[in-house]
Amino acid sequence: VLHFMVDDGKRVSKDGVIAGVYTNESSSITLSQISRLKNKIADTFWKLTLTKHIDKITVKDIVEICGISRQTFYYHFQDIIDVVEWTANREIQTMIVQSLKAKTQEESVRQAVSFFFSHKLIWNKLLTSKSREHFEKMAMNALHKYVAQMIKYKRPDLVMDAEFEIGLHFLTYGLGGL
Repeated sequence: VLHFMVDDGKRVSKDGVIAGVYTNESSSITLSQISRLKNKIADTFWKLTLTKHIDKITVKDIVEICGISRQTFYYHFQDIIDVVEWTANREIQTMIVQSLKAKTQEESVRQAVSFFFSHKLIWNKLLTSKSREHFEKMAMNALHKYVAQMIKYKRPDLVMDAEFEIGLHFLTYGLGGL
């Protein structure tokens, strides 16, 4: 398990810190460098989807374009599906932040719909891949996360109990079926 040193000297896992430095005898890597590498790998994958089908993109393709080793790739991601999930979550989070800035609910929904339509090509490729079932679940989870965060932001007074969660799932699957 890799650990990072933060200013107060506590050792925490890489997923639990926002700022810090990983050190060992031979190297020192900041979390911003790790983030840049993950983004570079994700961006490269995203660009490859414009010219290749998802099932045809390999780790070799990504590492050659990025100019990194396979070891570096596997340090950041388990496999191509992990890259897809991380990239989708990054893009969804960006969309959520933009939607939260909208002045009206209609504008928020318009931004979300625009986001999904602007990424239509990649969604189509994901949904025609060998891992279609996995990607369908990923898309529904992303939509569920979006709707839940929008509701929490717009109506912080609502109690999010089991009954609310049932309604949220119904709404998510209804929207996902569009």
